[in-house]
Amino acid sequence: MISGVSGGSVGTACYMDWLQNPQATKKPSVAASLSSLDEVAWGMTWPDFLRAAFPWAFGWTIGRGTALERAWSRNCASDPRKDQRLTRALSAWRRPATGSPSVPAVIMNATVVESGNRLLMGTSLLDRCLAPEGREDAAEVNCIGNRVMDVSVATAARLSASFTYVTPAARANVDSHKPHLVDGGYYDDYGMATLVEWLDEALQGAGEAVKKVLVLQVRCAPLNAPVTPQNMTSSRGWFFQAIAPIKALIEVRSAGQVAHNDIELALLRDKWLRRNVDVQSVVFEFPGKEPPLSWHLTEEQKEAIGRAWETEMGEPISKVADFLSPSRMPENVSA
Repeated sequence: MISGVSGGSVGTACYMDWLQNPQATKKPSVAASLSSLDEVAWGMTWPDFLRAAFPWAFGWTIGRGTALERAWSRNCASDPRKDQRLTRALSAWRRPATGSPSVPAVIMNATVVESGNRLLMGTSLLDRCLAPEGREDAAEVNCIGNRVMDVSVATAARLSASFTYVTPAARANVDSHKPHLVDGGYYDDYGMATLVEWLDEALQGAGEAVKKVLVLQVRCAPLNAPVTPQNMTSSRGWFFQAIAPIKALIEVRSAGQVAHNDIELALLRDKWLRRNVDVQSVVFEFPGKEPPLSWHLTEEQKEAIGRAWETEMGEPISKVADFLSPSRMPENVSA
């Protein structure tokens, strides 16, 4: 199961597209590194600007969000003239639709502006009766009349990766009142809350068939370095007082979410360890202080990511290989 958030959902779209049709799709590492910034700039400069300035004359729905989705579809396709795969419905990724048992479940996480709740768009639904406060299923906001509507793969990824001000807060294009959706990172930047709920429910239904579980965490970079005496100088005056609340919000967004992430996973691990299920975790993260997170990666940034994978990921790769080693598997579990 893949729980994607923000850029992770975009990477998931590239990976899933390649997994099902590698002949017609670029490798995920290539597709995800291609730029989509020009399309966003075009959308902001032309259709979005004209619609904001002359709303009575320009009522079309094409804008920077749609342009971004088209860029991702084109970036994934081996032949740019056949770039329609990401425009398929997200439900096409469900196993009965794909016909492949190797296709994982996918949930892309977004955030509801009006309530702050986490919104799940995916191919595997969680039990609504067990839904905690702060979680909504996409079917609850995509219901038009008596019909439950779907979204395309690219749209789900874009809603999950609605970077602040760059992409718009979007809602269903219907006459009735529907909530606005933004980046899933506002609620949970790592997708762990959704993964823990899904995994707990799956293990409940598996009985004693599963004895080992591996959780792969993909993070952009380590947490910021500890505060030192050098950056705790007392000479800061009114200017620091003005920016201190904003700085605290920015810093706690990463530190606080990582702490919640680790606590949620530890609680799940402790619960299932008492039932003889070993839940292990491996973290992959860019080792540098300034991770390449731009939507328009330079060649130097792409090379930095490649070097980090080749030289810095030996330990987590070894842990994954050790987990998958047949000699370490219980007799009733196959690799």
